Amino acid sequence: MTVPKLRAALYLRISKDDGRTGLAVERQREECLRVIEREGLELVGEPYVDNGVSAYNRNVTRPAFDAMTHDYERGKFDAVVCWDLDRFSRQPAQLEHWIEMGEARGLRIYSPSEITDLGTDNGRMFARMKATIARAEVERKSTRQKAQAAQAKALGTYKGRTGFDDAPVIRRMFALALAGSGPYEIAAKLNADGLTTARGIPWSGQAVKGVTRSQRHRGGLVTESDFDKVQDLLSAGVRVGPKARGLYSGIARCSTCSAAMTASGDRYKCSYAANHPGSTGHQTILRTVLESRIDAAMVDAIILGPESQEDSGEVAALDAELARIEQSRKKISRLVAADLLPEADAAADLRALKAEAESLTAQRTRAITTSVNRRLLDGLTVDVIFPGEPHAQSALRLREAVGRRWKALEGDERRKLAREYLGVTVQPRTAPERLRVRHLVVTDLNPADDA
Repeated sequence: MTVPKLRAALYLRISKDDGRTGLAVERQREECLRVIEREGLELVGEPYVDNGVSAYNRNVTRPAFDAMTHDYERGKFDAVVCWDLDRFSRQPAQLEHWIEMGEARGLRIYSPSEITDLGTDNGRMFARMKATIARAEVERKSTRQKAQAAQAKALGTYKGRTGFDDAPVIRRMFALALAGSGPYEIAAKLNADGLTTARGIPWSGQAVKGVTRSQRHRGGLVTESDFDKVQDLLSAGVRVGPKARGLYSGIARCSTCSAAMTASGDRYKCSYAANHPGSTGHQTILRTVLESRIDAAMVDAIILGPESQEDSGEVAALDAELARIEQSRKKISRLVAADLLPEADAAADLRALKAEAESLTAQRTRAITTSVNRRLLDGLTVDVIFPGEPHAQSALRLREAVGRRWKALEGDERRKLAREYLGVTVQPRTAPERLRVRHLVVTDLNPADDA
């Protein structure tokens, strides 16, 4: 009488396969096929393979494992062959589900070193013990790594795990996020510069979100304050506000009346003249002329402007003042509630505190905006140095590279930065200078006789 072979499924998993080449999974496959041959098992269907997937994290989906679970519930096989029991599962709750199924129907788990029969009490006890030990080891490893990172931070040697080699790109991501760009906009800007991930593929919004959400950068490559601000911005989701009709609408001014120049067709026109038909002597200029001149001036400011400095403590000082005002407000409210201060006096005091708080809040916003904008512009010069080239050639390539990065920014960002950094006036065609550009931040770029 011929004894039927036990039907077996082959499950292969590795959580970290260098380069995701699949070579480690292939090594598992070869050993497991030897087990199938040695034990006289019948391989049913194609192997279930989860390459580069964790068995420890309960939030990680294992598509092949889930498919195998479904197939076992349908009675497609009676045994599982895997490299080791901890390749199968490191989650006790997940293992219990298989133990319950195995206890009812019988299930053996084969590996090159052991056989675990979930149909017996000894087999179930062994499986539980091994899964618990494997999970505990992962937790201990995580604890050790966190302790080492904390010690390195304390010593000032921790730089964080970047996931790729270009730490300045991470800083640029955060600077862009602080300036209001969403993950997909940031990805587009990185791709426009020809930057790729460690695996050599273009950046996606999800990949950028993963980097900017990663706690490993908090206090390492990025200050804790900036990291927390970015999390708030990411949680907020979208930016709101009307789109300007032209890239630099509202930036330049008409020399005749100082009204803003706004885009209309292929030109920028004085907004006062546009709203007052019949008025004369106001300025108009081709869009290409004005936009290219502003772009060139911004490239000068980016390259020659001062690098951003570390937080001088201005924001922290303003926060302390705002906290003091809030405490004063609460104290006044308590005095009124206890009938120790007339409501009329309290109202006057509260109005004064409100005015002071509004002024300090405006200062705080300006300080943060200035810092964020400078760091954003700093990011545009990352890795565009050309050692060994003649100075003139290197300078030209630097301008070209920074210019490409500047134009890759969203229009809202370019407009906001140009408004902060430049004062632009459109002058008559007969004037020596059709466009008068004055640098408001990098003032060294202004002519010596510029008042």
